[in-house]
Amino acid sequence: AIIEKLNIDINNTYAFGDATNDLGMFKVVKNPVAMKIHSKELEEYARETLNFDGEIIRVDNQNTAYFNPFGNNPRLYLGRDAYPNPNPTRANEEISWKGGLAHEIIGHYQADMVGYTQENEILEEVQASMRASVLTPGLSDYERKVLWQDAMDRLSNNGMKYEDVKHLIHLEKYE
Repeated sequence: AIIEKLNIDINNTYAFGDATNDLGMFKVVKNPVAMKIHSKELEEYARETLNFDGEIIRVDNQNTAYFNPFGNNPRLYLGRDAYPNPNPTRANEEISWKGGLAHEIIGHYQADMVGYTQENEILEEVQASMRASVLTPGLSDYERKVLWQDAMDRLSNNGMKYEDVKHLIHLEKYE
């Protein structure tokens, strides 16, 4: 990469972008700057209710996702799937944006902050859905059920059983 070739300190790297074609660039720099404005309501919920203190970036044509490059720069990418879809194909399209953000923040971010991410990608997503279902304040019973079912479906679709992996899943609340 040019950063290494020019011997640039990663802390001094910046990228400016305004669309999803810039995400690759955002992932390799320490200081990405998204030029779009995202919903203040989503940001307030993420920060005040779910206690997210990382960077929040709105993106189009990408799903909402948590990403922590370099292990100390948590980012929440807010995609169009943060809102319910009338024809859902995925769990976070079927629930409110609060449930989708909970999957990313309660599920991924909070576990990451205390070192409980899963090496296995399937188990990471299972754990995130379960944590969001059990630990998120203010979700409806329906949303909790959809999130829990998402976890069970991910296990089943990958030939896994909850009984075999439950000892690996961290459902504790972290402050």
